[in-house]
Amino acid sequence: MIGVDPFRSGTVEGIPVVTMDEVLAEAHIISLHASGNTEILGSREFELARPGVYVLNAGRGGLINEPALQKALDDGKVAGAWLDAFKEEPYRGR
Repeated sequence: MIGVDPFRSGTVEGIPVVTMDEVLAEAHIISLHASGNTEILGSREFELARPGVYVLNAGRGGLINEPALQKALDDGKVAGAWLDAFKEEPYRGR
């Protein structure tokens, strides 16, 4: 397990805290647990992500750029996604 936290570095409770780019290159599963609506995963991040990654969002809907996620799913870059919330609710996408 590795983590990203904009306010911490080093190791937190035994978990190495690294940069987002490092996480994207290594992670088999990306799990978001954040508040706010600042985008964390967009086109750039999906390009940098390890092929076949799974994305879980237990935070806010605005954390993921939904069209970029859809493209990454369609292209096979992201193997699957679980979203607890969407940027706009109720969800009207496909």
